[in-house]
Amino acid sequence: MKVLKVSLILAVGYSLSVASGNGVKFYGTKSGKIDYEIKSSGNVMGMGKIETVGRKRLIFDNYGKRKLEEESKVTRQNVMGNSSVEKLHILNYSNGIVSYVVNFEQKQIMRTINSSASIAAGLGGDNLVKKGEEILKKMGGKKIGTDKVAGVSCDVWDFMGIKQCLYEGIPLKIESDMMGVKTLEIATKASFDIDVSDDDFSLPDYTIYQYDMERMMSGGKPEKLDKNKLAQMDKEENRRADHEAEKTKEMMKEVASEGLLPTIKKKMLQQEKLIKFAQKCFKEADSVNEANVCNKRVKEMSEDEDMEEKHFQKWNEKVKNGILAEMERASKAMDCVKKANTLKEIGICTK
Repeated sequence: MKVLKVSLILAVGYSLSVASGNGVKFYGTKSGKIDYEIKSSGNVMGMGKIETVGRKRLIFDNYGKRKLEEESKVTRQNVMGNSSVEKLHILNYSNGIVSYVVNFEQKQIMRTINSSASIAAGLGGDNLVKKGEEILKKMGGKKIGTDKVAGVSCDVWDFMGIKQCLYEGIPLKIESDMMGVKTLEIATKASFDIDVSDDDFSLPDYTIYQYDMERMMSGGKPEKLDKNKLAQMDKEENRRADHEAEKTKEMMKEVASEGLLPTIKKKMLQQEKLIKFAQKCFKEADSVNEANVCNKRVKEMSEDEDMEEKHFQKWNEKVKNGILAEMERASKAMDCVKKANTLKEIGICTK
């Protein structure tokens, strides 16, 4: 049982990861609703015909931090004498770092926490539209002109043979011709800077489960969620993400002035005092009450405001030895970090 977040890997992650900052803009316009038509057809490398027809819709608010995408399409193909029909219906809703994926066949929804949903809160700045264009250019993309789609002017970019017409970071038209198949996704209706409501982001009335990779890997099943608590849960997850984003920004300022390696080592070694206290406290704890007092003190001493306070249900020799072994590993990792001269060596310390 983990008693505290000994953030050995997290400290390194601060320099590489990002979270959902309040000022981050995924799109250059505040809100919008777009309907798309999807078409593709061709002869796959001369082996057979394929044809796809479908529709898609995109609704967003708060410059893309809140977004719903739904796509429905049918693909018919006859390849090497084998005919098939494939139907696809997907709906994804994201609210900051929280995502909901709808499975229409099983009539259920999976909720996940996507901490990489917001790129650049700490590293890339707040304007992701501009950042995206810079990345496109660095990867060989070129702006080759302008077009008008659904009554909206957009910039045409060519990247690896795929043409996109972008309006404030939003693709209104995507064209490709690959392996003999031509594909077109084009907006048929687009409205921007409009009023959107909670109803625009409504999901099917299916059972909602929390997807937790660690829980699944250990043989557990997805946790069924109370729908009445979701709004507050989403709000709390995003509040934590915003807090992490601010800490990331502060750390990047330190990196700029002191260097990456010294900053990471300092952040990690700030936990040494906490680890030593936890070792002593748990070693002296002889009852479940005393162990939980240690948990409370660790929470109070921690600089991590979002650290969850754990509670023991039992306290015996086996549980105690497990906790002390965890503390010992953390302590040795700190000793290793002190001697580290490169980021690679720090990575070895945290394994």
